[in-house]
Amino acid sequence: MKFMSTYELAELVISVTGQMDSLFNYWMSASFAVLVSSYIGKEHFNYSITLSISVLYFLASMMFVARYYAMTTLIINYTELAGASLPAQFVATSPIIGITRVFTFLVGFIIAEIYLWNSYVENRRKAQNS
Repeated sequence: MKFMSTYELAELVISVTGQMDSLFNYWMSASFAVLVSSYIGKEHFNYSITLSISVLYFLASMMFVARYYAMTTLIINYTELAGASLPAQFVATSPIIGITRVFTFLVGFIIAEIYLWNSYVENRRKAQNS
């Protein structure tokens, strides 16, 4: 069995970290798309459109959670394998980045879903009062 060198492990950790950043950016883009479409297009949203957007956003978010969990597992595994060869600052700040991502995801997901449905309800009220 051939083991990876310290350099290869460090490169692998950096690569997976970059993939996690890319994945998070994808989710943030999807979240902003939901928010912007809710703001701009709310006059055209009916129940089925709102439900469709909500379900698609939910599924994209669940995919994010699954992939984020898988990548986190890889990062933890590779970081343990790399041991002391990784800079102490990287090892110390990685959990903080992970925690803030989880918090940002939870708050962002809840806000996007609430705003989407609130836009729909406000539009319905406005239509009924007109």
